[in-house]
Amino acid sequence: MSIHGQLVRLIQEQHDLTPKAASSNLVGLPEDEVLKIMFNNVRGRGESRRGLQLTQGGLAIMTSFFRHYKVSFPDQLTFSSRHVLYLDRVSTMPWHADPMIPVTITFFEPGLAMRAKLVGDLDTLLKAFSG
Repeated sequence: MSIHGQLVRLIQEQHDLTPKAASSNLVGLPEDEVLKIMFNNVRGRGESRRGLQLTQGGLAIMTSFFRHYKVSFPDQLTFSSRHVLYLDRVSTMPWHADPMIPVTITFFEPGLAMRAKLVGDLDTLLKAFSG
């Protein structure tokens, strides 16, 4: 099962135990509909699903249930498609980018958040931890 399906199942289970306002609109929806609400760029089906960029609604849902880490990049002037592709390639958990200056990315995995914070620049991050 892909991370997408696991997250949807976990969020629905946790909502049943402790209802949250952000996830109340997901009750009774099929997984494909929930994925459309939560993610901007889901591609593929089943195990081969890719794309972990969260929508604004997906961010609200995820921050209700999971620990998150906001990293700002004050000197970053742009957030481009190569940044999206990089984050989708290296992330194991969803992420959300606010492209307004300062560019701010909300991570749900501490290792990637720490690397981004250490580097402090998205363009450098693309090359800093490769190989």
